[in-house]
Amino acid sequence: MQDEAQHSNVKTIEVEPRLSVVIPVYQEAENLLASLQHFQCLRRQGAELIVVDGYSRDGSHSCLQANKALWDQCLLSSPGRARQMNTGAQFARGKYLLFLHLDSRFNTEFPIEELNQLDSDGRWAYCELGLCRQEFPYSLIARSINWRSKVSGSVTGDQGICLSKSLFDTLGAYPDIPLMEDIALSDALRKQQPALRLNCQLETSSRRWQKQGVVRTILMMWWLRIQYRFGVSASELAKKYYPNINYSKAREKPVLSLETYLKDNTE
Repeated sequence: MQDEAQHSNVKTIEVEPRLSVVIPVYQEAENLLASLQHFQCLRRQGAELIVVDGYSRDGSHSCLQANKALWDQCLLSSPGRARQMNTGAQFARGKYLLFLHLDSRFNTEFPIEELNQLDSDGRWAYCELGLCRQEFPYSLIARSINWRSKVSGSVTGDQGICLSKSLFDTLGAYPDIPLMEDIALSDALRKQQPALRLNCQLETSSRRWQKQGVVRTILMMWWLRIQYRFGVSASELAKKYYPNINYSKAREKPVLSLETYLKDNTE
């Protein structure tokens, strides 16, 4: 009954798209408009754009409402990428899902014709990664991440995980953890089939490396990954990665469309 109530509060679109693009957002008001404008390249190829906001408090809702021509569905759910992406997937109408981060950019056109390869049992895909800063050492970081994914089959959210909605539902969606959700999903996926690398490059922001320092960021990411592999809970690791965010406090927030939320709330 709860799911039915949630569905009744969310606007659906009439034409069924081939691809649903799910983008989790939290406290990103200053970057929203530029990102939405960039992702129109996917809508021009027939994809629907689903923005899932984690109840931001920075003016994101006003920006989204003022630019509603740039998205197809805008939902609110409890913060946390896993929860937000699962919410977007729940309401997605496309046969295929593409999970993107807000700060990602396509350097080449997304090869939507390659999605047919995902019709085979268990097939999934990701994009080659690039960083917005291309000089050394950022170029080396990007190459290292691409090499790691090719060898290990472990893919991060910055690389744009793409798969059929039926496969996503069969696997049971992202695990409800506040960190390492992309690693957990790619681990489950590569047990089915090795990943395909799509013929496109997805450029992501290098702001974390720039802000925290290249060496420090690399060491932190590897240390978190090693601890996760040795059984440290994602909740404990998230406290180190997101020291200013407590996702547990928002666990019970309802799933709503932006339109429904704004009817009863003012920012």
